[in-house]
Amino acid sequence: MPGPDKRCSSVFHPHFGSRNPNRSTKASAIVNSTSRFVLDGHAWRWKGIGHESQGTPGCRPRRVSAWGALMAPPVVLIHGFATSTERTWREPGWFDLLKDARRRAIGIDLLGHGDAPKPTDPEAYDDLVTPVLEKFPNAPADVIGYSLGAHTALGIAMSHPERVNRLVLAAIGRNVVDFGERAPVEGNVEARFEALIAAPGNDPAALRACLARERRPFTVEQLGTVQAPCLIVVGSEDFSGPPEPLADALPDAAVKILPGIDHFGLPKQFGFIDAALVFIDAVPQWD
Repeated sequence: MPGPDKRCSSVFHPHFGSRNPNRSTKASAIVNSTSRFVLDGHAWRWKGIGHESQGTPGCRPRRVSAWGALMAPPVVLIHGFATSTERTWREPGWFDLLKDARRRAIGIDLLGHGDAPKPTDPEAYDDLVTPVLEKFPNAPADVIGYSLGAHTALGIAMSHPERVNRLVLAAIGRNVVDFGERAPVEGNVEARFEALIAAPGNDPAALRACLARERRPFTVEQLGTVQAPCLIVVGSEDFSGPPEPLADALPDAAVKILPGIDHFGLPKQFGFIDAALVFIDAVPQWD
Protein backbone atom coordinates (compact mmCIF):
# COMPACT_ATOMS: atom_id res chain seq x y z
CA MET A 1 0.00 0.00 0.00
CA PRO A 2 1.48 3.40 -0.89
CA GLY A 3 2.33 5.75 1.96
CA PRO A 4 0.54 9.03 2.65
CA ASP A 5 1.09 11.94 0.28
CA LYS A 6 3.73 14.17 1.83
CA ARG A 7 2.49 17.25 -0.03
CA CYS A 8 0.12 19.56 1.83
CA SER A 9 -2.93 21.28 0.41
CA SER A 10 -5.46 23.45 2.19
CA VAL A 11 -5.36 21.06 5.15
CA PHE A 12 -2.40 21.59 7.46
CA HIS A 13 -0.44 18.37 7.08
CA PRO A 14 3.10 17.67 8.34
CA HIS A 15 5.95 16.47 6.20
CA PHE A 16 8.80 14.96 8.16
CA GLY A 17 12.21 16.36 7.43
CA SER A 18 13.57 12.90 6.72
CA ARG A 19 12.30 9.51 5.76
CA ASN A 20 14.35 8.11 8.65
CA PRO A 21 11.72 7.05 11.27
CA ASN A 22 14.20 7.58 14.11
CA ARG A 23 14.76 11.21 13.25
CA SER A 24 13.55 13.96 15.61
CA THR A 25 10.23 15.41 14.51
CA LYS A 26 9.56 18.21 16.98
CA ALA A 27 8.30 20.40 14.15
CA SER A 28 5.65 17.87 13.25
CA ALA A 29 4.76 17.44 16.91
CA ILE A 30 4.11 21.18 17.11
CA VAL A 31 1.88 20.92 14.08
CA ASN A 32 -0.05 17.95 15.40
CA SER A 33 -0.48 19.12 19.00
CA THR A 34 -1.78 22.62 18.29
CA SER A 35 -5.41 23.35 17.51
CA ARG A 36 -5.76 24.88 14.06
CA PHE A 37 -6.54 28.57 13.82
CA VAL A 38 -8.54 29.58 10.76
CA LEU A 39 -8.70 33.16 9.50
CA ASP A 40 -12.04 34.20 8.06
CA GLY A 41 -10.48 36.97 6.02
CA HIS A 42 -12.43 39.77 7.65
CA ALA A 43 -12.74 39.68 11.43
CA TRP A 44 -9.05 40.10 12.16
CA ARG A 45 -8.68 43.28 10.11
CA TRP A 46 -10.44 45.53 12.60
CA LYS A 47 -8.79 44.09 15.68
CA GLY A 48 -5.63 46.19 15.35
CA ILE A 49 -5.78 49.75 16.67
CA GLY A 50 -2.54 51.15 15.32
CA HIS A 51 1.19 50.62 15.15
CA GLU A 52 4.28 51.79 16.93
CA SER A 53 7.87 51.76 15.79
CA GLN A 54 11.27 51.98 17.36
CA GLY A 55 12.48 55.55 17.22
CA THR A 56 10.77 58.91 17.52
CA PRO A 57 6.95 58.71 17.83
CA GLY A 58 5.20 59.83 14.67
CA CYS A 59 8.29 59.40 12.49
CA ARG A 60 8.84 56.86 9.75
CA PRO A 61 10.37 53.72 11.29
CA ARG A 62 14.06 53.23 10.60
CA ARG A 63 14.98 49.70 9.64
CA VAL A 64 13.25 48.12 12.63
CA SER A 65 9.50 48.26 13.20
CA ALA A 66 8.04 46.78 16.38
CA TRP A 67 4.46 46.27 17.53
CA GLY A 68 3.22 44.73 20.76
CA ALA A 69 4.08 44.73 24.45
CA LEU A 70 7.76 45.33 25.11
CA MET A 71 8.17 42.21 27.27
CA ALA A 72 6.03 39.91 25.11
CA PRO A 73 7.78 36.92 23.45
CA PRO A 74 9.38 38.27 20.25
CA VAL A 75 8.67 37.24 16.68
CA VAL A 76 11.15 38.51 14.09
CA LEU A 77 9.82 39.07 10.56
CA ILE A 78 12.25 39.28 7.62
CA HIS A 79 10.90 40.28 4.20
CA GLY A 80 12.00 39.24 0.71
CA PHE A 81 13.90 40.85 -2.15
CA ALA A 82 12.73 44.27 -3.39
CA THR A 83 10.05 44.63 -0.75
CA SER A 84 10.03 45.78 2.88
CA THR A 85 8.64 45.19 6.35
CA GLU A 86 5.81 47.57 5.52
CA ARG A 87 4.67 45.81 2.34
CA THR A 88 5.33 42.19 3.30
CA TRP A 89 4.22 42.14 6.93
CA ARG A 90 2.43 45.26 8.12
CA GLU A 91 0.00 45.78 5.23
CA PRO A 92 -1.32 42.16 5.20
CA GLY A 93 -2.01 42.37 8.95
CA TRP A 94 0.78 40.26 10.48
CA PHE A 95 1.64 42.91 13.09
CA ASP A 96 -1.96 43.19 14.27
CA LEU A 97 -2.40 39.44 14.51
CA LEU A 98 0.80 38.92 16.47
CA LYS A 99 -0.11 41.71 18.88
CA ASP A 100 -3.52 40.08 19.40
CA ALA A 101 -1.64 36.85 20.13
CA ARG A 102 0.23 38.71 22.89
CA ARG A 103 3.50 38.58 20.97
CA ARG A 104 5.90 41.37 20.02
CA ALA A 105 6.36 41.61 16.26
CA ILE A 106 9.75 42.94 15.15
CA GLY A 107 10.14 43.62 11.43
CA ILE A 108 13.69 44.14 10.18
CA ASP A 109 14.44 45.70 6.80
CA LEU A 110 17.22 43.93 4.89
CA LEU A 111 20.21 45.91 3.68
CA GLY A 112 19.23 47.88 0.55
CA HIS A 113 15.53 47.68 1.35
CA GLY A 114 12.90 49.75 3.13
CA ASP A 115 14.53 52.10 5.63
CA ALA A 116 17.87 50.25 5.80
CA PRO A 117 21.07 51.72 4.30
CA LYS A 118 21.29 51.28 0.53
CA PRO A 119 24.84 50.68 -0.68
CA THR A 120 25.38 50.21 -4.43
CA ASP A 121 28.43 47.93 -4.24
CA PRO A 122 27.43 44.26 -4.71
CA GLU A 123 30.10 43.17 -2.22
CA ALA A 124 28.26 45.05 0.52
CA TYR A 125 25.49 42.46 0.23
CA ASP A 126 27.70 39.40 0.67
CA ASP A 127 26.71 39.25 4.35
CA LEU A 128 23.02 39.93 4.95
CA VAL A 129 22.97 38.08 8.27
CA THR A 130 25.11 40.40 10.41
CA PRO A 131 23.08 43.60 9.80
CA VAL A 132 19.89 41.72 10.71
CA LEU A 133 21.43 40.25 13.87
CA GLU A 134 22.39 43.76 14.98
CA LYS A 135 18.66 44.54 15.19
CA PHE A 136 17.65 41.21 16.76
CA PRO A 137 16.02 41.14 20.22
CA ASN A 138 18.17 40.02 23.12
CA ALA A 139 15.84 37.14 23.94
CA PRO A 140 15.62 34.09 21.65
CA ALA A 141 12.92 34.68 19.04
CA ASP A 142 10.65 32.84 16.69
CA VAL A 143 11.63 33.90 13.17
CA ILE A 144 9.46 34.11 10.04
CA GLY A 145 11.31 34.75 6.79
CA TYR A 146 9.98 35.17 3.27
CA SER A 147 12.10 34.42 0.17
CA LEU A 148 15.43 36.26 0.63
CA GLY A 149 14.37 36.80 4.24
CA ALA A 150 13.94 33.06 4.69
CA HIS A 151 17.41 32.46 3.26
CA THR A 152 18.77 35.05 5.71
CA ALA A 153 16.85 33.46 8.59
CA LEU A 154 18.44 30.10 7.79
CA GLY A 155 21.85 31.74 7.93
CA ILE A 156 21.03 33.11 11.38
CA ALA A 157 19.80 29.72 12.60
CA MET A 158 23.07 28.13 11.48
CA SER A 159 25.49 30.77 12.77
CA HIS A 160 23.62 31.71 15.97
CA PRO A 161 21.34 28.80 16.94
CA GLU A 162 20.85 30.22 20.43
CA ARG A 163 18.96 33.21 18.95
CA VAL A 164 16.22 31.16 17.24
CA ASN A 165 13.39 29.21 18.88
CA ARG A 166 11.29 28.19 15.88
CA LEU A 167 11.76 28.99 12.22
CA VAL A 168 9.15 29.55 9.50
CA LEU A 169 10.65 29.52 6.00
CA ALA A 170 8.37 30.84 3.25
CA ALA A 171 8.84 30.73 -0.53
CA ILE A 172 12.09 28.79 -0.57
CA GLY A 173 12.77 25.18 -1.44
CA ARG A 174 15.20 23.33 -3.62
CA ASN A 175 16.63 26.65 -4.84
CA VAL A 176 18.55 27.22 -1.57
CA VAL A 177 20.11 23.74 -1.44
CA ASP A 178 23.46 23.25 -3.18
CA PHE A 179 23.35 20.17 -5.39
CA GLY A 180 26.19 21.37 -7.60
CA GLU A 181 23.91 22.87 -10.24
CA ARG A 182 21.69 25.93 -10.63
CA ALA A 183 18.29 25.77 -12.29
CA PRO A 184 17.61 28.54 -14.84
CA VAL A 185 15.17 31.28 -13.87
CA GLU A 186 12.18 31.61 -16.17
CA GLY A 187 11.75 34.82 -18.12
CA ASN A 188 8.42 35.74 -16.54
CA VAL A 189 9.99 35.44 -13.08
CA GLU A 190 12.78 37.82 -14.10
CA ALA A 191 10.14 40.24 -15.37
CA ARG A 192 8.35 40.14 -12.01
CA PHE A 193 11.58 40.92 -10.20
CA GLU A 194 12.25 43.81 -12.59
CA ALA A 195 8.81 45.19 -11.79
CA LEU A 196 9.52 44.91 -8.07
CA ILE A 197 12.83 46.74 -8.45
CA ALA A 198 11.03 49.62 -10.20
CA ALA A 199 8.25 49.84 -7.59
CA PRO A 200 7.72 53.25 -5.92
CA GLY A 201 9.91 53.76 -2.87
CA ASN A 202 12.61 51.32 -4.00
CA ASP A 203 16.20 52.24 -4.83
CA PRO A 204 16.88 50.43 -8.15
CA ALA A 205 20.67 50.88 -7.94
CA ALA A 206 20.81 49.33 -4.46
CA LEU A 207 18.50 46.47 -5.39
CA ARG A 208 20.46 45.67 -8.55
CA ALA A 209 23.61 45.58 -6.43
CA CYS A 210 21.89 43.17 -4.05
CA LEU A 211 20.81 41.04 -6.99
CA ALA A 212 24.38 41.00 -8.33
CA ARG A 213 25.89 39.75 -5.07
CA GLU A 214 27.58 36.37 -4.95
CA ARG A 215 24.75 34.00 -4.07
CA ARG A 216 25.66 30.86 -2.19
CA PRO A 217 23.13 28.08 -1.69
CA PHE A 218 23.52 26.03 1.46
CA THR A 219 25.11 22.61 1.43
CA VAL A 220 23.26 19.64 2.87
CA GLU A 221 25.92 19.50 5.59
CA GLN A 222 25.29 23.13 6.56
CA LEU A 223 21.54 22.65 6.68
CA GLY A 224 22.05 19.62 8.90
CA THR A 225 23.34 21.90 11.68
CA VAL A 226 20.05 23.81 12.08
CA GLN A 227 18.72 23.08 15.57
CA ALA A 228 15.39 24.92 15.49
CA PRO A 229 12.17 23.18 14.44
CA CYS A 230 11.28 24.48 10.97
CA LEU A 231 8.09 24.94 8.98
CA ILE A 232 8.47 25.40 5.22
CA VAL A 233 5.53 27.06 3.46
CA VAL A 234 5.53 27.28 -0.33
CA GLY A 235 2.99 27.75 -3.11
CA SER A 236 2.58 24.95 -5.62
CA GLU A 237 3.41 27.40 -8.44
CA ASP A 238 6.53 28.82 -6.79
CA PHE A 239 9.64 28.90 -8.98
CA SER A 240 11.82 28.11 -5.94
CA GLY A 241 11.12 24.46 -6.56
CA PRO A 242 9.68 21.68 -4.44
CA PRO A 243 10.34 22.03 -0.70
CA GLU A 244 11.13 18.37 -0.05
CA PRO A 245 14.90 18.60 -0.77
CA LEU A 246 15.19 21.41 1.77
CA ALA A 247 12.99 19.62 4.31
CA ASP A 248 15.00 16.43 3.92
CA ALA A 249 18.25 18.31 4.57
CA LEU A 250 16.97 19.93 7.77
CA PRO A 251 17.05 17.83 10.97
CA ASP A 252 13.50 18.77 11.99
CA ALA A 253 11.09 20.19 9.42
CA ALA A 254 7.44 20.15 8.41
CA VAL A 255 6.03 21.36 5.08
CA LYS A 256 2.86 23.09 3.95
CA ILE A 257 2.11 23.55 0.25
CA LEU A 258 -0.58 26.02 -0.86
CA PRO A 259 -2.21 24.94 -4.14
CA GLY A 260 -2.25 27.45 -6.98
CA ILE A 261 -0.12 30.06 -5.19
CA ASP A 262 3.03 31.51 -6.74
CA HIS A 263 6.13 33.00 -5.13
CA PHE A 264 5.03 36.61 -5.06
CA GLY A 265 1.53 36.26 -3.62
CA LEU A 266 2.40 34.11 -0.60
CA PRO A 267 2.68 36.69 2.23
CA LYS A 268 -0.99 37.72 1.91
CA GLN A 269 -2.37 34.17 1.81
CA PHE A 270 -4.48 33.17 4.79
CA GLY A 271 -3.15 29.62 4.48
CA PHE A 272 0.39 30.89 5.10
CA ILE A 273 -0.63 33.23 7.91
CA ASP A 274 -2.68 30.48 9.56
CA ALA A 275 0.08 27.86 9.36
CA ALA A 276 2.83 30.19 10.58
CA LEU A 277 0.88 31.49 13.59
CA VAL A 278 -0.11 27.99 14.68
CA PHE A 279 3.45 26.72 14.31
CA ILE A 280 4.94 29.42 16.54
CA ASP A 281 2.02 29.16 19.00
CA ALA A 282 0.82 32.70 18.26
CA VAL A 283 -2.92 32.28 17.78
CA PRO A 284 -4.70 35.63 18.36
CA GLN A 285 -6.65 35.96 21.60
CA TRP A 286 -9.83 37.95 21.02
CA ASP A 287 -11.90 37.06 24.07
